[in-house]
Amino acid sequence: MDFLFGVQATGSQGTLPSVDLGVGGSVGVVARHVRVELRTTYGLRRDQIATVATPADAYGRFNFLASTLVACFNLGKEALAFGPCAGTEVGVVSAEGFGISKSYQVHRLWLAFGAGGYAAIALGRHVGVPLHLDVLAPIRRPEFVFSDSVPNRVFQAPAIGVRTSLGIELRF
Repeated sequence: MDFLFGVQATGSQGTLPSVDLGVGGSVGVVARHVRVELRTTYGLRRDQIATVATPADAYGRFNFLASTLVACFNLGKEALAFGPCAGTEVGVVSAEGFGISKSYQVHRLWLAFGAGGYAAIALGRHVGVPLHLDVLAPIRRPEFVFSDSVPNRVFQAPAIGVRTSLGIELRF
């Protein structure tokens, strides 16, 4: 059994109003047929903007932070590991509202289940390049609205989203 530590670049669609680019880190264990990781993702793009029809200048700005516990079944060998994965994610979606009489900031709990796959190419005994692709189904999809007096929905995550990550990992 090996322990791993990694860093990743991530891309998500469906968690925020538009594509979210971010960074992440992971720790985990890898055995012959099983890979278990705890991955954390932070969205770098602070300009996630969703708009509503009225008032005309109103908009929301979003950000995302989450941790995902993932278990994968390894079908490959050491040089090329790959297989299906399942995971559970918990995080927070942050939003700021602008263009109304009073700006606001809120943080909403994000919970999701996911499934996907991974492939990891070994660049020697202690270094690898993992690629993950996950489909996420949020359990909780809170609505972001300006206020009760302006009940327009600014954003709500869709029922299905995707996230991909590419990184480098050290095994020891």
